[in-house]
Amino acid sequence: MSFQIDWLQENNTRYRRSISIASNSVINFDSGFYHDNELGKYTHVTVGYDKTRKAIVFIFKKFSERERIPDGLLKITRDSRGNSGKIAALALFKRNNINIQNYTGKYPPHFEKDVKYGELYYINLDERNKIER
Repeated sequence: MSFQIDWLQENNTRYRRSISIASNSVINFDSGFYHDNELGKYTHVTVGYDKTRKAIVFIFKKFSERERIPDGLLKITRDSRGNSGKIAALALFKRNNINIQNYTGKYPPHFEKDVKYGELYYINLDERNKIER
């Protein structure tokens, strides 16, 4: 019998499976969500808001350095160790009149295959700080 071992690579990461909103309008893709969904292979994300569902929606995209990036996509910035990513989303909050102070916190991410948009992730703003430990 052979072991199938997932070795611990780093001991200084919290490995949260969440997406968090900071008071400076930055949306963080925390380490667990980042690694579980292989976000390291993506360079950009398109972000939208569904008012009916109170959901911020993310569709991740990959572009080479030579490709022209379509308008509206946000570049994913990675931390120095490549354990998490973030985007600056002030425009999203302003455009949709979302008071950031009411929504700072951590959110459980959801995955859905939408008929119109394909594979996407989203957070529901009514689920603030409802993270499984």
